[in-house]
Amino acid sequence: MHAPNDPLDAVTHPDPYPYYAALRNGPSLVFVEGLRLWVAASAAAVTDALDNRACRVRPPAEPVPQAIAGSASGEVFRNLMRMNDGEKHDMRKLAIQRALADIDLQQQLSRGWTYRASLNARIPIFNA
Repeated sequence: MHAPNDPLDAVTHPDPYPYYAALRNGPSLVFVEGLRLWVAASAAAVTDALDNRACRVRPPAEPVPQAIAGSASGEVFRNLMRMNDGEKHDMRKLAIQRALADIDLQQQLSRGWTYRASLNARIPIFNA
């Protein structure tokens, strides 16, 4: 089995973890030439990118892509919090971040594994 070639290949690779570990242990910011994109490979680099106004999701002058502006898809896009960086969405994002901060991730993970085990017993496809 070949190792993932890049971060997008890693997403669908059966064992991406060595690739991710190599990213984590390398430079905190990596340019992937084949994809022509930057990968923030450390927690500090991710935080810096998310806090930097130059790394906004959409250009301030074009909050909705021109190709779908004025359409039903454009209206949905305009209201998606993850696709907007404007002031309107800042308070919503903060509320969600605060709510998510109170979630016990280990408890949720345990619940997920319990649910998976129950599905394994009932649905043959989950046994594969």
